[in-house]
Amino acid sequence: MRYLPVVGNLKAVGVPESVATAAYRLLKEIADWQSENQEDLAVFTRVDTVDRIVETGSEDAGRDAIATLVPIESFSDPDVRGALDELSPAALLRLFPGKMRRILDPSQRAESGSFDLVARDERRAAFMKALDQDVHTAAILARGILDHLDWGTLKWMYLMTHPEERLMSKLAKTYPQVKLFVHSMMDMEIHYKDKAEYRVADSPTGTDQVSRTLRLTEASGGLFIAFVAWDPFRPNALKIVTNALERGCQGVKFYPPNGFRPIGNLPSDIDPDISKPPTADEVNQRNLALYRHCVDKHVPIFAHCMPGDMQAKPGYDRFADPGLWRRVLEYEIGGKRRFANLRLCFAHAGGAEAWALPGNPAGEDQFKRSYAGAVYDLCSDPRFPNVYADFGMFTVVLDDYKRAHLRDRLEHLLIGSDGKPTLFASRIAYGSDWSMLYRRQGHEKYLELFGELFTGKLAPCASGFFAANAARFLG
Repeated sequence: MRYLPVVGNLKAVGVPESVATAAYRLLKEIADWQSENQEDLAVFTRVDTVDRIVETGSEDAGRDAIATLVPIESFSDPDVRGALDELSPAALLRLFPGKMRRILDPSQRAESGSFDLVARDERRAAFMKALDQDVHTAAILARGILDHLDWGTLKWMYLMTHPEERLMSKLAKTYPQVKLFVHSMMDMEIHYKDKAEYRVADSPTGTDQVSRTLRLTEASGGLFIAFVAWDPFRPNALKIVTNALERGCQGVKFYPPNGFRPIGNLPSDIDPDISKPPTADEVNQRNLALYRHCVDKHVPIFAHCMPGDMQAKPGYDRFADPGLWRRVLEYEIGGKRRFANLRLCFAHAGGAEAWALPGNPAGEDQFKRSYAGAVYDLCSDPRFPNVYADFGMFTVVLDDYKRAHLRDRLEHLLIGSDGKPTLFASRIAYGSDWSMLYRRQGHEKYLELFGELFTGKLAPCASGFFAANAARFLG
């Protein structure tokens, strides 16, 4: 909850600001409670129980379970009380008869349009007195606020309330076969206009995101490594990255849907709502400086590449177009392609859905015109020896029908007419995007299903896909 600008994230997917703020307050209270009581076995057991319900139960049971973790004290926050004005009367019908229900009378709301808990001191005092130790009512009210979030978003954000060490342990236990996890940081606060507490950009203080993440990777004994986030809107962007690399980060995470292209940014691309934004030319020059450094020092870049997904403003996903990266790879200085050897991996390989299209003429045409088709072309180009793609968040593998189409496409693209693996087969790698993948039912079978996929005809490509190709990309 402290790494991301949660309110901005929620607003970007259509949650009203007042509700987004209240939802963040509730989730942060859960995070604070867990963090402050990490050594308490009772707390650990209670959270473990809620986790199991969230992961294996129904959505309704999962929402109820999360709401029970919200402390009653959360409702002393005026932002939380104010969000009750956004509740539907139907949410209040779940309350048992009593003082609280009389205070939050649906008919009164219908008349005034608001419960008016914040503005009037006498109502506010009565509200808190009636709530007192009524954990059942608190859970119902908390759920009424959290119900504004779709289940996938709430499930993900609930996971992010867990302390870092618990998250790391949970991931490792979910996939015990994995011998190396690559964690990518995010730097989103400028583009979502609310601050992350553990910021990427702070100089090392011990509480900044880089310092905290590196402590985790060091404690993992080699099981985890980290990539530092890039944001060319920061004047000291390159210094942030080089400092992090010197301190132990192994690469750079590049996230165009925040609001910047890899190359060729235009004045019209710059979000006018950002305070003191850089010019498009400054963004371009900072990006080129990053590429020069990464080529010279053999530093890998992990670039988000799929349409849709989280973006600061609608349409910013077009900045993740792999065609823009082709322009980077072909960029000439003095008649030479300065960045042709850039160590680049396309996260999500252009988007899973395109990879699972049927192999009929319509499906083939759609694939060729997609981000996925462009990724395939770049990864198959011998002029760019260090271009890769990872299959993170490939939820199509969880669907029997789509997995069959994915297998057909991979067999066609990974095995040549001579029966041997193609160049493309040496350029793709397994990935999970785990915290986002966690939103999906059955996510714990993700690696197992990929393992089954790389059998039979695809067996010769398995060692590359699950290990060797990633090792080459990482250097």
